[in-house]
Amino acid sequence: MADNTNRKFGRRLAARRTALGWSQKDLAAKAGVHDSQISRFETGDKGIILETAVHLAAITGISLEGLDGPCPHCGDSPPAGFTCNDCGTKGEDR
Repeated sequence: MADNTNRKFGRRLAARRTALGWSQKDLAAKAGVHDSQISRFETGDKGIILETAVHLAAITGISLEGLDGPCPHCGDSPPAGFTCNDCGTKGEDR
C-alpha cells in the first residue's frame, strides 16, 4: 500500500479497534501477530500485505473498503456530537 493508504488504513483500524473496546494487545492476540505490529500498522509506519489487511478486516468485523477510503456511513466527517458506529470517528464540536 502507498504511504497515504497505510496511514488511512491505520487510522481506520485504530478507530474500529477502539470502538470495539479492544487494546492493541487484544487485537494482536486475535490476529496472531505481535502487539508492536498493530501499533506500527495503526500509525502507518509499517506497510501491510493484503492477506494481513483482509485478516484484520475480518477480525474487526468490517469490510476492507471500510478500512481504506471514506467511511461508507460518515464519509470521515460525522456531525458534531455523533460517533460513527462503523469506524468510531467522532464528530468535532463546531
